[in-house]
Amino acid sequence: MIDRKPYAGTTRILVLGIDVGTTYSGISYSILDPGQVPEIKHVTRFPAQDRAGADSKIPSIMYYDQKGVARAFGAEALDEGVIDQAYQEDWTKVEWFKLFLAKSESVHQKLKPLPSGKTPTLVFADFLGYLFRCAEKYIRETHHNGDTLWEGVQAGQVHFVLTHPNAWEGIQQSQLRDAAVKAGLISSNPAGQSRLQFVTEGEASLHFCLQQGLGQSMSKSEKGTLIIDAGGIAVVILVWVAAADKPTGGTIDISVYAPTSIANKIGFEEIATPHCLSFLNYSLLHVVPTIFPGQFNGSVFVTLEAKRALAEKLNKSKFADDLDEIIRRFDSSTKIMFRNPKEPSFIRFGRPKDNEAAYGIRNGQLRLSGDEVASFFEPSVQSIIDAVTSIGFDASNSVSRAFLVGGFAASDHLYNSLKAHFDPLGIQIVRPDAHINKAVSDGAIGYHIDHQVSVRVARATYGVRISQYFNSQLSSHQRRLHKAYTDSAGDRMVPDGFALILRKNTKVSETQEFQTSVMYSLDSTDTTCSTKIQQYNGATESVDWMDEEEDKFVSLCSISMDRATVRRIAKLQTHTSHRHWRVDCDILLSFGLTELKAQFVWKENGVEQRSPAALVYPDNKPNVVYSKFQ
Repeated sequence: MIDRKPYAGTTRILVLGIDVGTTYSGISYSILDPGQVPEIKHVTRFPAQDRAGADSKIPSIMYYDQKGVARAFGAEALDEGVIDQAYQEDWTKVEWFKLFLAKSESVHQKLKPLPSGKTPTLVFADFLGYLFRCAEKYIRETHHNGDTLWEGVQAGQVHFVLTHPNAWEGIQQSQLRDAAVKAGLISSNPAGQSRLQFVTEGEASLHFCLQQGLGQSMSKSEKGTLIIDAGGIAVVILVWVAAADKPTGGTIDISVYAPTSIANKIGFEEIATPHCLSFLNYSLLHVVPTIFPGQFNGSVFVTLEAKRALAEKLNKSKFADDLDEIIRRFDSSTKIMFRNPKEPSFIRFGRPKDNEAAYGIRNGQLRLSGDEVASFFEPSVQSIIDAVTSIGFDASNSVSRAFLVGGFAASDHLYNSLKAHFDPLGIQIVRPDAHINKAVSDGAIGYHIDHQVSVRVARATYGVRISQYFNSQLSSHQRRLHKAYTDSAGDRMVPDGFALILRKNTKVSETQEFQTSVMYSLDSTDTTCSTKIQQYNGATESVDWMDEEEDKFVSLCSISMDRATVRRIAKLQTHTSHRHWRVDCDILLSFGLTELKAQFVWKENGVEQRSPAALVYPDNKPNVVYSKFQ
């Protein structure tokens, strides 16, 4: 367990950790009172939930009516009456909407389209708003003087931590911010924006496992620990702690952390770039497991593989039309209870008089051999094994144990399969004994309170597009002679250079900043200075030119220096025949937090000044053309 200190703030704050999973979602929270040691609690009661207090997650499902109004959420959407009304009134069921934020078109093509007029951001906003209302109702009804407590923190004192897959970056964070604003969680002004933080599911899982005692016996010399967050759509895998989340849905996130000691306090640093594992090549007819960022291998795909196999098995059975009900029963019971491939499993779907011996159906039950059921699990199990194996090549620390968390972790077959494979390799598989399906939302609160990860790893190489002074002695300049131009100062310039700010795989502390010096040459001071941060995704170690691998670069956020600032700091240059103004400044990246930020930095009268920080994420605006960098 983490030895938490009393909250040092002067005002009560409510922190909500929200985990919107692909198939299930959950909420954890903590009330931070001055002088009190924070505790992490869970919202365990939701509308239409069958077992109040037993389930701490709800299905990530919604129904929209024909006017685009959300009519049912979560467990409500599984109510027989709601399902019947949805059928009668032609409502649209929305599920797996989280995957619409993934960058892969191949994933999008396999999803049912969203209702007309609904974007992923709007759907997220509706669902976030619902979860927020559930949290409010639960806290009001559960806590002593709950109404007073809730109303007492409404004046800008509710903070939010949203989790997201390891592979998501600034563009998805920006969409989630927009959704939070539309949902009414925060405002769009700086004060409102400051109340929202993001944390990857891997890092949240790390914090959860630390809360479960993972860090008690750690030392810097100790072997590494994996955290495998086995969710519905994916599985998150982290070395030395990382990964956990969903209950029956999501993705497999891969992050790698190592223990570090600062001022005699054990903390953690990221030691390899995060990834997300999933089945991008999945179809209902075939599963092709591939190991690369963006793959989905969670428990949902066990169900889909079962549907594929049983559709083929029962193709000519008189109960073929009952396939959807058979799969629903498999998903809710048989899959969860399965543990031994040597014993048969049964799916109860019909009435006692329903029989068809040729297909293994007796008394309304479909009999499957243990090997058949195990085959449904095999692609997911193997992908996790492969992912763990691949991590061994990237991380510098060896591994001695693995924490298995997330909804899929409740599967005894998954646990037994991983244990059988890794025990001989000296890796112990451990399942924490508490709320494993709440690992990510709990960890989100832990991230806010404890902040254990102090060092992260750059996912890509970042820099800016520049022009260089033409040098006839350089072959690289001669090759670009046809592009050369004369700038405001009368200098011959070669465009399309790349100025490095931060290299991929660099370890960065939360307080560390990276920058590069640049110079603008201007015809007038009645202008702004602006540029875009460039992200390089290629394999070249040292990149000098953007036109050699143009397709490997992505233009990120724009940063700018306003006219008033340009007028103040621009220096008139009169030593040449070309009258012009020169602006010297730096471009800075702050990388240590979960969101990458960029800004201009300059000095006025010897005092450092900075432009407003911009969140770094891809956009579709054209590149700004500027005069010159040096």
